[in-house]
Amino acid sequence: IPELVVHKETGLLVSPDREKELADTILILIDSPALKNQMIDRAVSKVKRDFSLENNAYKLKDMFNSVIKGAA
Repeated sequence: IPELVVHKETGLLVSPDREKELADTILILIDSPALKNQMIDRAVSKVKRDFSLENNAYKLKDMFNSVIKGAA
């Protein structure tokens, strides 16, 4: 989750086993559609930027090149 959700930017994080905190967070999103939509837009942009197939292919290629260079 930390790779994707940045608290108050791309989503809202809630501590485990904190039912009241979860309920309050859900109410915040219900009461503030603009905030919810803003976080959705930021999350979609982050996924497209950081987790695209092309981006991951480049990261994998760079990792293989590093391993090959280290083995030589």
